[in-house]
Amino acid sequence: MLSVQSDNQQPQFVALRRLACAGTTAAIAAAATNPVEVIRVRFQLESAATRPPSVYDFALRLARDEGLVRGLMQPGVSAWMASMGVAFRPTARTDHRIPGASGVSTPATAFAAGLSTGALTNSLACPFFNVKALQQSAPSSSSSLAASLALVSRSAGWAGHYRGVSALFVRGGALSAGQLGGYDAAKRAVRANGLAEGAGTHVLCSLLAAGCAAVLSLPPDIVLNRYQGAPAVGAHYSSVGDCASQLVRREGVLSLWRGLGPQYAKLAPIFLMTLPLYEQLRRLAGLGYLR
Repeated sequence: MLSVQSDNQQPQFVALRRLACAGTTAAIAAAATNPVEVIRVRFQLESAATRPPSVYDFALRLARDEGLVRGLMQPGVSAWMASMGVAFRPTARTDHRIPGASGVSTPATAFAAGLSTGALTNSLACPFFNVKALQQSAPSSSSSLAASLALVSRSAGWAGHYRGVSALFVRGGALSAGQLGGYDAAKRAVRANGLAEGAGTHVLCSLLAAGCAAVLSLPPDIVLNRYQGAPAVGAHYSSVGDCASQLVRREGVLSLWRGLGPQYAKLAPIFLMTLPLYEQLRRLAGLGYLR
């Protein structure tokens, strides 16, 4: 029978096991959810006057016109894996450290942990997110991650890799804060109602956390995708702030939450894969569930 060990046992292997669990989780989740990410990015970028009224019809058009593989599965998948890997690994273990720093772990400390580490790690992953946005904005992009990074360097220099980093900083913090804070609050709530820790609990908490993260992260996410994808669609913005102000001025404040359904549809599968999978991989590795 498999025993669940605490993080304090065999400390020389704990960091390596955490890294392996988080890296495996990020790679699997990124590959599985890339088609939804492509649909979301293209739906946000295309004008309402030319795109189909529903996300479902829009996705069918992409698959029909560009193919399932070239249109939905391939664009930006390697950049998505790389960006998720960089952003997920530190965030996944931050809440474990909070009790040692503050003496108590609460949803508020989990929220703060996600806000700080999410903002930092997403900013560090900006070159990969930038390439992902460019590849997924253009129809049937087939450039490799290395080729796309080199193209950005040639066309815009080192600064081009950090195009939109301020929006990514905000989006990353909001997303991770909603993820960790919502997940922690949900786990406490279901435990308080007598549900035992396990896969079912993790699935339910992941769905609730995805809702929190979707609402918090959608405004900076829309601005980020528009700003980073502007070169691919011939648009021009002088800054992230200019992009946001033009969007609100032309389409209204509620446009910042346009596509909340696709945003949740994107995050829910990611959270359903990353959080329960990470919890189970930790258990199998002898690290125990997140607390």
